[in-house]
Amino acid sequence: NTSLANQISWPEIGNFIMEAKKEGHSLASIIEYTKFESNSVALTLKNDSVSKSILIDLSLSAFSNSKLYFDRRRFVIDKINRTGASQNKALSSANSKMKQVLKENKVQIKVKLHRKPNWFERYRWFISSENYLVLAGRDAQENEFLVKRHTNKNDIFVHAELHGSASVIIKVPREHVRENSQMPVPIKTLCEAGCFAISFSSAWESHVTIPAYWVHMNQVSKTAPTGEYLSVGGFSIKGTKNYLPLPTLILGIGILFKIDQTSLENHINDRTPKWGDDKYYLQSLKETHPTSEEPAIEEISISSNPSDTESSSEFDQDLNHDSKYLAEVIKEKKSCDEIEFVLLDLI
Repeated sequence: NTSLANQISWPEIGNFIMEAKKEGHSLASIIEYTKFESNSVALTLKNDSVSKSILIDLSLSAFSNSKLYFDRRRFVIDKINRTGASQNKALSSANSKMKQVLKENKVQIKVKLHRKPNWFERYRWFISSENYLVLAGRDAQENEFLVKRHTNKNDIFVHAELHGSASVIIKVPREHVRENSQMPVPIKTLCEAGCFAISFSSAWESHVTIPAYWVHMNQVSKTAPTGEYLSVGGFSIKGTKNYLPLPTLILGIGILFKIDQTSLENHINDRTPKWGDDKYYLQSLKETHPTSEEPAIEEISISSNPSDTESSSEFDQDLNHDSKYLAEVIKEKKSCDEIEFVLLDLI
């Protein structure tokens, strides 16, 4: 400041500082550079092992320069504190929003915890009296898809030669296949499936019905006979058709409950397919019809399709198989309304 007051030129002051540094002058040694055009000088200040370059305003006193830097430091500290407070507030708000979103999602998840539908629920279906799963398509496309995708050689195909009759499949588990029996599934289940097939045909409105028939899956083909054409949902049946008694067009609606894991042991065999032997069926018949007498047992077998000129009575007399119940149906000229069953479908 003294040199400037004496109007010494800036270059001369610079040379003076350089010479003082060479001589080891303590004040000159901390001068890093000069900026006379802005009336300031840069000093290198050391604190232990850390050095810092700061600008000193030559127009201010030492106290004023130090106060300027302390004010700047206080401002920076206040800004950091305000930023930290704003950051904490923002984090707190974000956490609150996140908790609210999680709470809402948790509620939505609870609402969506519905039972996962089984694969067969896309079709018409029910559980037969002997616990066999019986399926039918809702239209021609579903009939074809059902037969192509969800059948195997153990299953039974049930149909009726009526417009709109459903293609019905009785699912037969491998462990319940009867290799050497004419009856692959109980007659009661066959009759229920036959009624199911006819009930969704034109017979429901016309109240005129014909017998349904069943065949093994290896008799069902999509190959049309020579000169004929199979439409979507149509199938060619090879071999003998096993006709069933005339059904009564009755359908029921029921509710099937799904149990949880805690109740599984108490119902482990509830849905196991069962064969109603003679004693089982006769006891069931007595419970539902106390006045019924025990039917006689005949050796009978299933006949082929009757001609169009045969009456239902003649057809009944030609039906033969080894079931006591069917023997009673044929002998007493009864229809499938004697078979009591519950059709289960979704509400």
